Amino acid sequence: MPIPRDSEVLVKVKVCGICGADLQIYRGRHPIARPPMIQGHEFCGTVAKLGSHVSEIEEEDRVVVEPSVPCGKCYNCSHGRYNICSDLSVIGGRGHDGALSEYVTVPGDKVMPLPDEISYEEGALVEPTAVAVHAVRLAEQEAKERVLVLGAGTIGLLVVQAARTAGAREIIVTDVVDYRLEKAISLGADKAMNPRSENINEVLDKEYGKDGIDTVYDCVGNQETVRQALEIARRGTRIMMIGVPEEPVTLDLTNLQEGELELRGSLMYLRADFLKAIHLIRKREIKVTPLITHRFSLAQVQDAFRLLTRREEQALKVLIQVSQ
Repeated sequence: MPIPRDSEVLVKVKVCGICGADLQIYRGRHPIARPPMIQGHEFCGTVAKLGSHVSEIEEEDRVVVEPSVPCGKCYNCSHGRYNICSDLSVIGGRGHDGALSEYVTVPGDKVMPLPDEISYEEGALVEPTAVAVHAVRLAEQEAKERVLVLGAGTIGLLVVQAARTAGAREIIVTDVVDYRLEKAISLGADKAMNPRSENINEVLDKEYGKDGIDTVYDCVGNQETVRQALEIARRGTRIMMIGVPEEPVTLDLTNLQEGELELRGSLMYLRADFLKAIHLIRKREIKVTPLITHRFSLAQVQDAFRLLTRREEQALKVLIQVSQ
């Protein structure tokens, strides 16, 4: 059992999610994080022990953890953008063991109370919800915009809901898996399209015209989706890059330059995004339970990764029940 340092908290992990970045690490395809490591950054649990300098919470409290651990000294840290710290560590990702373990030590200032109205399973989805909340905030999405979400995995489906809470008047989603498109409609998308059966560019041009799409969220990040985003986005608007590319992407920047487009990356979140995610889940303005498709015990974690590696069409959010 790890021993917390003065400013740390020992958390008994209850539930931990597996996300696309975890799968990339597992497969050796993540651009930065590399095994060996204890993975797991989407998690919640209870406080098992407090370091001597931690006083804001108590033992046995239900908590969720923001997994980013910035240096606190670089330019971006000093300007309130610690999510893009030049020496960023991530619990379960870069330089810090994660929550696919019975216990994990975390910085005391990264622990937040988990409201009683939020179950432990829902608590494990606060982190990916914060990713979506952060991206929508960075997009400066205005009320009554028509938005396009490329990719209906967990993050894409959360972006659909976050965009709706920000006032989007119409949300269009694309994915190559029909099951995910059905899920997107059930969670508030207005239109869902599969690029394997429809020409997305032609359909959007016919139904909405050249100026139809106000904001694009790319939740995939591969060659095809980035190219498509640059072709579809209305001139003078923005494309949010949320998906993590597994391979280098080659771009034709003609549309970017001629259309004065903004291609903007979105990485993780800030504390305010995390707190807003908790609020939206507690108020059921964002629904996370419908995203959960599979549950495994900690002893079955290898089976969970194998399931995701096989890319089962019915798999969305896979959770690991670490302890009762």
